[in-house]
Amino acid sequence: MDRETAKTACLVHSLISNHEQKELRPLENLLLRGKTAYEEALHQVSLMEKVANKGWRRAEEKISIRMANSVAACTNLQCDISRAVAKAREYISIPDPMAIAEELVAIRKNFNDFSYDKKSGEISITTDTITLEGVGLGEFKIHLLINGIGGRNYKEHLRIEALDPNPANGAEDVTHPHLIKETLCAGNGSEALSDRLSECNLQDFLDIVTSILNTYNSGSAFVKLDAWYGIQCSECGESTREDDLTACHYDGDMYCSSCISRCRYCNRYAGNDHSSFCRICNQTSCSGCSYSCEECGETMCRGCCFTCSSCGETSNSTCINCAPSNKKCDSCVSFCTDCGEEIRELDTEYCEGCEEPICESCQEEKMCETCIEERKIQNDLDPDLKLRRECVGQAGLPFPVQPD
Repeated sequence: MDRETAKTACLVHSLISNHEQKELRPLENLLLRGKTAYEEALHQVSLMEKVANKGWRRAEEKISIRMANSVAACTNLQCDISRAVAKAREYISIPDPMAIAEELVAIRKNFNDFSYDKKSGEISITTDTITLEGVGLGEFKIHLLINGIGGRNYKEHLRIEALDPNPANGAEDVTHPHLIKETLCAGNGSEALSDRLSECNLQDFLDIVTSILNTYNSGSAFVKLDAWYGIQCSECGESTREDDLTACHYDGDMYCSSCISRCRYCNRYAGNDHSSFCRICNQTSCSGCSYSCEECGETMCRGCCFTCSSCGETSNSTCINCAPSNKKCDSCVSFCTDCGEEIRELDTEYCEGCEEPICESCQEEKMCETCIEERKIQNDLDPDLKLRRECVGQAGLPFPVQPD
């Protein structure tokens, strides 16, 4: 054992001792206060016996109050002492400087670049280059604060630094699947690390940390190794984090935010190959909500399709720019049988003969010209037809009624 190691062991022993004394000092103070309170309670009990024997009622009342306060103080201190004892159990008797020196010699032999920094109060080692599933992560420096030795809370005293960091794509704080901001996620190894630290077993503690760094568990990884370098966008080919990619509804491929859009009509995500730009409103929609106007040939979105003002039906073949001036679909437009003019819905009448629509200007005798001509022909062929119609109450009919 060299002189430097022995000196370091003495310094470590001194720091651990001071830290342990600091942690146990509150328990010592509580025990002293508890002893004082207990003695005070016994004193009040003794006084109570004396005044009770002498029949001093007024003094008995005063002492009774003081005795109750002393007992209450003892009860409160008992709870505080129980909590302090539970905390003190984390600290065991620390090893002597020789045992610590042997630990340091073993650590120096088994690990690279062992060092002790007096200023920061840290011991540190350097791991070999770590590669997990083909991903090179480089070397790591493990720092352990001396004042944490003997306790169980390793997370507050352990820091792991990446010497040649290769962080995950889009996550600069993740330099290892189980490291974030130089803090280790030990998973199932947490209990073992706490036990070794409380036992001052530094070599086993560092062995466990190194083992965790050389092991990969996808279930507890901050970033999985298969996405360490990111996933390529199917459109632009750029690599990005998995949670920054979105699947296209139509082809299932993954796209980055620059190469995919959300349709404002159906809320589905579509890549550029499955999206269309509407020339009318200058907006983008998915291919399922895009159509082509048969009149002008322009691409249009669902919102720019012609909608009939009468029935509310939407035409996927006509855009609003090519919509008819009356804003009606063919099914909602009537044309006069006689003149061929469009008939307004409020002015529509129907011929009593053939029941075809006729406009207001053509509504002579409530019949179209064709039916009127047919009636005239019938009248010319049978002069007595009109008389017979009047007799049976059907003078307006264009055809003769055969009597029974």
